[in-house]
This record gives sequence, structure tokens and C-alpha cells, in this order.
Amino acid sequence: MEAHELVENLKSNPNNEELNIEEVIKWCDEHAEKLNLSDSDEMFLCEKATKYLMENKEKRAWSKDDAKYIANFLARKTIKKLNLDKNAEVHVLEEDEYIKLYGEKSSGICVPQGDDYFKVSYSPNVIKYLTSEDKGQFLHGLQTVFHEIRHVQQNKSIHNLTREDGTELPKNKERYLSALETIARKQDSKFYEKNYRQLLKENDADKYGLIKAYTELQEYAPEIAKKYSYKKIQEKLQEYDKNYYEALSNTTKSGTESLKTEIESRASIYIERHPEILEEFPILDVAFNKDGTKKDIKQMLKDREISLEIEKDSKVINDLYETIFNNRNHVQNGLKGIKNEILKIDKYITETGTEDEFIYNLIRTNLEKNSNMTKEQIDKLIEEEHNKAAKTRQERNEQEKEHEETESIKDEIGDEIKPKTEIQEREEQQVETMWQNRFQSWDREAVNLPNCAKRKEGAVQIMKNIDREKELEEQEEMEGRR
Repeated sequence: MEAHELVENLKSNPNNEELNIEEVIKWCDEHAEKLNLSDSDEMFLCEKATKYLMENKEKRAWSKDDAKYIANFLARKTIKKLNLDKNAEVHVLEEDEYIKLYGEKSSGICVPQGDDYFKVSYSPNVIKYLTSEDKGQFLHGLQTVFHEIRHVQQNKSIHNLTREDGTELPKNKERYLSALETIARKQDSKFYEKNYRQLLKENDADKYGLIKAYTELQEYAPEIAKKYSYKKIQEKLQEYDKNYYEALSNTTKSGTESLKTEIESRASIYIERHPEILEEFPILDVAFNKDGTKKDIKQMLKDREISLEIEKDSKVINDLYETIFNNRNHVQNGLKGIKNEILKIDKYITETGTEDEFIYNLIRTNLEKNSNMTKEQIDKLIEEEHNKAAKTRQERNEQEKEHEETESIKDEIGDEIKPKTEIQEREEQQVETMWQNRFQSWDREAVNLPNCAKRKEGAVQIMKNIDREKELEEQEEMEGRR
């Protein structure tokens, strides 16, 4: 029976509700894999069947076909609401087929098919959860359905600069980190699986899935929803926020720093070897050049200035660039990477005379994490940086006054293009010598820093592991050619 015919029968026989609803559920179960939610009649039937099944979950046991229908409908309905219906397809597979295709026994998977198109597949595990009489397992089944749809949204986001309506996607740290995680997975899928529970993409998908599962229950079966503790759901949502590695790095949980390092290292190495991948992840142009090399810190600081002029929410931009800066150079021995970064930031401050506290906090954060300087020493050093910036601004003001009547391009941008005087060059050399003396002191005393040796050893080991994996891949490729 066609959907329209069934709808007409329901309207003409409104009194026989029990018989009618079973006909509706049967129709939905039979058409679960080919639902057309743009058709008003099909949507009417689906909404009616879903509401009845949800409300009577404890009284009327769901069959496997009922559960397959619910998974299909809720997934497709969410995809449609998110304007992703042209970007994804949904399937609920039998166990043999699922394992044959994906070689795993997970509950669901979102697989890119190219050209911004994704295939979402659910395993029989989801059906087991949805048919369970245990309310916790049932909620988990609903959560899993929406978890995979979130991956469609995530993946589409990191592969594009704009939304479907043409508006620009925000350049934020979540999109940046998600892109790094995705590329790290390309470098080694086992690494992703091993660290699954600590990754941003997975915790974000879990959080989204739980919120959607609970809100859908509230919509279709408010009495069933009341049986779940709202407080416990909120606690679980907070746990997802705290769980991923970026949040954990602010706690004492071991292994987090090395995980951040490994993600950045694996992604960076893959990008350097395959720079064409950057075309698929445009968000990464904030940190990488087109040839796969990392952008110079001075260039990124200038890029940040431009972004701040465009983006209204400065916190979003600052969080993004702070994440990029603080994840750089972790794999370098000793303080070598930190030295280069601080020297470049110092030069940027001297050249621009900036008063931007974000810039000074970059130095502060690096020193707090990587040197044995006391708070008082760091405060004093930051004060010296402010003084240098003030001197630059004063000199520029004086130059502007001197050339007020014949202002030129050189006057507008100051010392950045003017030949340096001997005094300026001598002062810059003195600054660099000062920093180098401090770095030498830190290198000698770094062994006294908490976990310094361990972090250093761990970073070196990460690089060795990645290089070894590459060697094995090349050996296997050579043997395959023979």
C-alpha cells in the first residue's frame, strides 16, 4: 500500500486507532531503508509510528524491524534538519555484512565517499541496544544513532569554508583540532582507535548524541524521558567536555601532553609528505603553508590581526591561535623550539610596538611551561617586553611628527621597511644575546623541571615510532612490487 493511500484510510477510519497504528508501524518497518521524508504523507506516517513506539516502549516490546525503522527514521530526520540530506545516506546492516565492509564490531561508522558525501552504517549492536528493556542501554542506542550523524556534520565542516547557505564557517579551534585528528587517523588508524575515548571528535559526537537522544525522548515520549535523571545526564555531558585531551591537559592526568604531541606530530608529518591533503582541509591554512610546511609564527600573528578585523568574537580567534601556538615545537629536543618561538615573538613586539596582551601571554605561557623561572622573574621579563614596545611606539610617533607634511608609505609602516641604523642593529643584537644567555641557563637547569626528562624522552620516542612505521610501510611496498 502506498503512503498516501494508507494516510487516507487512517483519516476515514479514525475510531479504529489500535488496528490503524499497527498498520502504520508495519508500513514503516517495511519501508525503513527507503524513506522519503520530503513526502508529507511518509513523514506523517513516520511521526505517528515513532510517537506510538516511543510512548509504549515499556508496554510493547520492539521487534528488530521496529528498531531498524527507528534508527533509520531518526538518523534521516536529523540529516534533513541539518541540511545534510544531499551529503549522506543511512543503512542498518546485518553483522556479516558490517564486518565484511568495515572489519570491526563497532556500533556504527561514518565513511567519506568523496565529494562531500558520507555513508553512515549501523551494526546490529544498535538494534540490540534499542530493543533492550534496560533503559540505560536503550538511551545508549539512541545516542549512537545521533553520534554517527554528528560525524557527518563534523567531517563536512572541516572539508569546507562555507555552509550550504553560503555563509562562512567560523575558523575555530574545534574545527582545527578535528582536522588534525582526521589526518592523524590517515597516518595510522590504529593510533586513532587506541586513543578513541580521549579525542575531540568522539567526545563531541558522544555529547551531541546524548543531547539529541534525550530531547527526542522528551518530544515523542515525555513520560519515558522523566524516568531518566536530568542531573546524571548533565554530569555525563560535562564529563565529555572534560574528557578530551585539550581539556585534560589542564589536569594532572598522565599521558595527555604526549597524546597532544602525537596528534600534532602525526598530522604534521603526513601533511609535509602529502601537502595536497591541505586542499581537503582548508581550515588548516591557518597553520600550514601550501607546500606542507608550518607557517612562521610572525606570519601567523599577522594573519591573526586580519582575522580579528573580520571576526566579531575575538575569543574564538584567540582560542584558535593559542591552540596552534601552544601545540608547536613539542617534539623538539630540549628548549630548541621554544627558543625560536620566543625570539620571533620578541622581534614581532619590537617591530610592531604591539600592546596586545595575547602576544605577551604567549611568552608567559611558554616560560611557565618550559623554564624554571619564578613568577616574579617572568613578570619582570614581560615588563621589559612592554617597555620595548612602548619605545617603538614613541619612536614612530616622533617620526610621524617629523614627516607630517610629507607623509609617505614608509612613514605609515615605520621601521619595518626603513634601513636599520647601527644603533638599532646593536640594540637588537643585545636583545638576542640576552635571550640566548637565558636559554643556555634554562637548558642547563631544565633537568630540574617536573617531568622534563620524561616529556623529552616521550617526544623523541614518538618521532622514532612514526619514522619506524614509515620504514615498514616502504619495505612492504617494495616487497609488493617484487
